[in-house]
Formats: sequence, structure tokens, C-alpha cells
Amino acid sequence: MYRHMNMSPLLVGILMIIIITSTTTFFSNRVAYAHTFSENENALFLTVIHQIESQTQLAESNFPTNVKLAQQHTSLAISLLNQNDPIVNNTTWGKEIAERNPRVAAELTSALNSLKSAITQSKPSSNTTTATNNTINDIKTKVTRVSDLLGEAISSRVSKEVLNNSTTQALVLANLANEIYFSYGRALGESPTTMSNMAGMAMSGKGGSMDMNMMANGNAGMSSNMAMTSSNTIKNLTDYQTAQSLAAKAQEIFNKNLKPLAATSKVTAANAQVDRDLIQLKTAIDNKAPFMDIMKLVHVQLHPTLITAYNLQLKSF
Repeated sequence: MYRHMNMSPLLVGILMIIIITSTTTFFSNRVAYAHTFSENENALFLTVIHQIESQTQLAESNFPTNVKLAQQHTSLAISLLNQNDPIVNNTTWGKEIAERNPRVAAELTSALNSLKSAITQSKPSSNTTTATNNTINDIKTKVTRVSDLLGEAISSRVSKEVLNNSTTQALVLANLANEIYFSYGRALGESPTTMSNMAGMAMSGKGGSMDMNMMANGNAGMSSNMAMTSSNTIKNLTDYQTAQSLAAKAQEIFNKNLKPLAATSKVTAANAQVDRDLIQLKTAIDNKAPFMDIMKLVHVQLHPTLITAYNLQLKSF
């Protein structure tokens, strides 16, 4: 399923620093990740917008059969809007939107809070017939309203020139791949240290080369503080659903926002590989594949292709 990769020492050195591009912090058990790609505020903003939309859509799809999950996804959407912009200190993404369009920022905050209230005030049920059609339709209407406002937020803050820039969209896709990787890892109960170290190991290997045999052996040869769980049992359904949703969102963004911008044979060939990688990634997550499979798809296949094809610049440390 996975192609063998021979990396030059230079490429290995570059790839060693790919771990995560956002500084998202979700609740107390979530970790803030440092930037690795060159700081592109527009790409980070677009990534957050896509994440918010995914979380609200998950809230809708879980309601009314699992109100608790719907509540959790809505809370995550709100926390994303209130997350600090990692490039501009002490400024949240909500405030960034307000600087360009106060109305959209206020209405977006109100719409998200209204969605949370509507879900919270409903009664949990395992049968959709116990929830009135009016309530279900109300939730759907609120989620659609949030999506419309997110679209307005993008138009207010990001120019068409930037939106139509292939590097920007490739960065967004790379960011989402990282979010998928960590969401799926948390879903399986992997520790933050293991997830970060495994991403680094995948790119650096030993002595400057990829040791795929060692990687394929799972826990064999790994230090005790990096041992991965051997079970594919989903331990956190919220994170699992997030990984599923973002994998689908990544395919959507690639097909709608990145693929149409291909202008050279080099990029066209790379896009064909990215397309295959994204399909494999979505399928692997849906099938609850081992975490190692997701690591390979993101850090061994997808990221290197995007970096080479779209000349993504990485942050210097």
C-alpha cells in the first residue's frame, strides 16, 4: 500500500521539523503545537475556518441521536474561534475577524452560542422520533447560518488573490493533514509525546535515512516513552469523528481549491499522488487502521509531495 521512499540527507533534514502547524489547544488534555511551516497567517486562518465548519457539521450529524457528542463538537467550534492567533500575540481569530468585519464576528459568535444552547437545552435520546422536527430543523438552520458566516469571514479577511494562490491552499491542506494525524492519534489514546516523536522519527530515521523496517515493526525498538498502543479501539469518539470529518474536508479542499490551480506537468503529476494519498487516508481512518498507517500517509507520503510540488517553506529554528 505504501511506496518506498529514498530521501536525501537534505530532504530528511527538512522533513525532520514537520510536526504541526497550528497552536490549537482543546481543553486540558490537548496540546499546543509549534509552527513548522513558514508562518502564513492566511493559511492558518483558513485552516481554523475549515475546522470550525467541520465541528458544527459534526454537531448537526450527531443530533439528536447523541446529544453529548453534538455538544462536544459545538464546544470545540467555539474554542477554535477563541483560539489565539499564533502570529499576532494576544489576539483571537474572532478578534481578527472583527477587525475586518465587526458584524460578521458578532453574528458568528452569537450563532455558535445559539447552536450550543439549542443542543444543550434538548433532551438526550437514542431515537430521532422523540425529537421534534422543529428542533432538528432549527439545528440544521443554525449550522447553515454558521457556514454562511464563515464564508463571509473568509471574504472579509482573505483576498481572492490569496485564495487562488496554490501555495496558500497547499499549506492549508498540509495543516489539515497534521490535524487529522493528531486527532486520530488522540482517538486511539496515543500520548502527545508519542505522536510528536513518531512524526519526527518517520522523517529522520537513524543516521539520516528512513528505517522503514523498524517503523513497520510497531513498538519494536522504540523507547518506553514512545511506545504506541497496539489496539485500534477507538477511545475518544469525538476525536475520531473529527479525524473522519477533516479527512473528508481535506479531499474537498484539494478538489475545489488546490487541484484546479495546477499549471505545470510537475504539479499535475504531484496532484495525482496527493489525490491517491487523501483517498487512502480517508479509507484508513474509516476502517480504523493502525496509527502507524496514518503516520505514513501523512508524514511519509502526503507532506513530502506537497513540499516538493508547491515549494512550501519551512520555519527555521
